[in-house]
Amino acid sequence: METTSEPPFNLKYRATGAVILLSVPVLLLPWLLSGQNGRQAIDETFLIPQPKSEFISSIEPAVDLSKTSINPDPEISSERADQNSQEETGSSTSESTTNQSGDGVGGGTQTVSDSNALSGAQPGWVVRVGVFSEPDNLKRRADLLSSNGMTSHQETIEINGRPMVRIFLGPFADLTTAERESGKAMLVTGEPAFVIKLN
Repeated sequence: METTSEPPFNLKYRATGAVILLSVPVLLLPWLLSGQNGRQAIDETFLIPQPKSEFISSIEPAVDLSKTSINPDPEISSERADQNSQEETGSSTSESTTNQSGDGVGGGTQTVSDSNALSGAQPGWVVRVGVFSEPDNLKRRADLLSSNGMTSHQETIEINGRPMVRIFLGPFADLTTAERESGKAMLVTGEPAFVIKLN
């Protein structure tokens, strides 16, 4: 028999060599390319956003913030008291009126001046579509809803001392109808609509 100059083939040595040759670049290349010894310490405080102000989100009927807020400034509290008395006298004569000239929103929208008009109006379900401070955005959204056959109502609320207008649909007698209208409103506007129960 002929003898070869190569050593005999051993699978165990070849597999060990292959593992070493593959693991060295995988482990050493990131260390060499980063230029640092060890890993970087990640500061987790930057990963979690910190709130800059308090945001209250609720899916309950609106509460009159001017009556419940405690304000140490006597000028602002007296102004709010004057506004409350004017709202109470104005809302007793006409609670729901059609808005033709105020915001330029016509068609199938109604403006409700009382900020907690939803809570005692009728039992049932309503769909909240959005809250707007800009009249142009309010008009655009109300026109979009009315052009698709949905009668929207509006109520004026106060958030952080600024008057805002909330658009809602309903009230509806049952939850399934309200959810169906919520889905239609979401398809039309492209934004989520919330279904809430009135007491």
